[in-house]
Amino acid sequence: MGDDPIPDTIRYIEELEARVKELECRMVELPDHIKKDIIREIDGFDVFMASKNGTFYAHHLRRIATELEDRNKEWDAELRAAFQEAGD
Repeated sequence: MGDDPIPDTIRYIEELEARVKELECRMVELPDHIKKDIIREIDGFDVFMASKNGTFYAHHLRRIATELEDRNKEWDAELRAAFQEAGD
């Protein structure tokens, strides 16, 4: 009997669905009142610090998380490389 292609197909579809969700998240434009609350901390990482009490929609929270990941990606990689080098 040959290999069953269904598990690979299901895995592929799940990966596509995850990618679509990520792309949809990146398409959401953050409102200016949220953008101004993304600040750089002393450790060099950008963080979200809400300046007002209030609520946020889930799509804004997902977008904030994506924005922070994008902004912090290079710095995180640089720090990891420095620690790796220092540990060697």
